[in-house]
Amino acid sequence: MFSPVFITGSYYDVNKVMGNLLSAEMVVRTLAVVIGLLTMYDGVKTFLKNKIS
Repeated sequence: MFSPVFITGSYYDVNKVMGNLLSAEMVVRTLAVVIGLLTMYDGVKTFLKNKIS
């Protein structure tokens, strides 16, 4: 909820920062997907490593 504020440095104001907020939202969503995929990959890798050993 506050991540666009941290990225753009501005609070939600449609008249001033709508483009910046859309860009920030895209960046945050992309990072969330990438971090989620990396977490799942690491979990599966660790699970398979422990199962084989």
